[in-house]
Parts: sequence; C-alpha cells; structure tokens
Amino acid sequence: LMMTNDNVDDDVRVLVVIGNTGDGKSTFLNLLMNNENAFQEGISADPITEKTSVKECQWKNEKLLLCDTQGISDSQNLDNENIKQMALELKQLPYINMIILIINGSNVRVSVYLQETIKLFINIFSKQIFNHLIIAFTHWSLDQNDDTDESNIENDYNEKISKMFHITKHIPCFFIDSCYNRLNKRGKYTYDNDIKKIYDTRLDTLYGTLIAMDRLPVSKVEIKDRNIQTIRKEKQTIEINRLIEPIFKHVRRRKSGINGLISYKGSGYEDIQEHSGNKITITYRDQERNIQVLYNGQEIVGDWTTINEYTVEH
Repeated sequence: LMMTNDNVDDDVRVLVVIGNTGDGKSTFLNLLMNNENAFQEGISADPITEKTSVKECQWKNEKLLLCDTQGISDSQNLDNENIKQMALELKQLPYINMIILIINGSNVRVSVYLQETIKLFINIFSKQIFNHLIIAFTHWSLDQNDDTDESNIENDYNEKISKMFHITKHIPCFFIDSCYNRLNKRGKYTYDNDIKKIYDTRLDTLYGTLIAMDRLPVSKVEIKDRNIQTIRKEKQTIEINRLIEPIFKHVRRRKSGINGLISYKGSGYEDIQEHSGNKITITYRDQERNIQVLYNGQEIVGDWTTINEYTVEH
C-alpha cells in the first residue's frame, strides 16, 4: 500500500473493507471488481490477507480504490502492533469515502468482535466513521431469507450500536451473496434471473450510497491503541532543590567596659554582622503523565515527564 495525495486522483473514491477472517472481505471486493481473482480468497480458517492490499477499478462511472485489510480477529490473534500497522497503512491514503464492515450472514448476532472492531476504528478515526460506515452481510441467500429477516436484522444492529456508542446515525445494512453472479461447475448460475436481478439492484443501491458519501481525511489521523477508551493527563509540582543562605545586616554598637559604656570619645563603637534571617531559594519541577483507561476499566499509568522547571525565592 503506497497511496498518497500525490498519486491518488481527485476523482477516485476510496472504499475500505474490514472484517473477520472467512467472512468474505476479498470475495466481496472481487464482486465489485467483477473479477473473482483480483483479491486472493481464502478457503480455510487461516487468514489469507496479512497486510492491506489495494487495487484500482472502474465501477460504473466511478474510479474506485479498493482496500482489503487483514482479518482483525482471526486465528493469529492479531495484537495491537498488527492493528497499528494496519492503521499506518490506511493512513497512507489521503482520504476514505466508505468503510464496509463485512459480517458473515450465516451468523448475524451482534458479537463482541463487532463491538471491538467498531471501537478500534473509532479510536483510529473518531466517531466520524459512522458517517462513512456500511455493514454488509455476505453469504446471504435470498432462497432462505426474506425482506422481513433483513429489516429485523438491520433494526436490531442499529439499536444495539446506538446504545453501545451513543449515536443517532442510522447505519445502512447491505445483504448480498458475493458469488451470486458466478457460474458453478456445470456452467450455470447458482440463482435464477429473478434473484440475480435483486442482487444487481442491491449493488446499484450500494453504488448510490458510495456516491453520496463525502471524504473522511485520514492522512493526519493520530494512531491510537485499539483497547484504549480514553487518555487523561495528571499533573503535579514537586520540589527538587532547596538552597538556604543566611542574611546578615551591618550593625554598629557601643562597646561596654567594666564600668559601663565606654566613653563616646575614642573607639567606643564596634561594627558587627548580625544574622537577620535566611534567603530560601526553591527549585520546582512541573510534571505530567498519561493514564490510559481501557474499555475493560483497567488503567495503565505512564511515567512522569518534566514539562517545566523554575525557581522561587522566599
């Protein structure tokens, strides 16, 4: 992935697909490209896409830049460093128009994986992602499901996402079998023409949704840890040095002899240095540290760092 403002045309629309291993990210992108060999598809539970892959294509009247990402919650248990790597790769893009979260339509429950995936992208791109997010259910057969099933699933997902992330934006849901236009081994289509037309219409709807979305700038996005909910700062001021210097003042006193004060005449006075107090100079250091609050409630406390030093005389 090496795409920047310099080598992405202004009229290109950028579409990023995210999802779990085996849910059909690559197959879905191949459907959009009308080329089942454009992105490598997996046939096992092992991840095929191990880093972000980008390809250009023409979809109707639009130039597209399609980005296939590695599985976020796959059998390799990708850790934060892998997630950060994916985010760094996406940051090479000047902008994103649409993020499609792929979910296997054979298991449509709102999973912990879904929650963690959305949290990850909120941390990377902020809640602006909800203006660019689409949920696509793949492996979806119209022979076994109907419009009522789809409507119930879409409403259920939006209700739960709204409660989880305190948003009012409705997330469009898209139901498709990414292989609907492929020929089987006998050289025939899996679905009849009526169902193929329905899927064709749904692709047209997705196309219209993509065209309506503006750009989400990503090149200047700060990369964050996917487990961190918030980061708060603590500050303190400590004393690092104290210097005490005695203060003397000049005093002239009359001398005393055996019989009392010595006469004014002669050397009847003496000059002495009398201790009148102390000058205290204190050096202070202002420090701050970050406290990372994870989604599970755990706090990770960072080290103190110096932000300023100064002295005060008392």
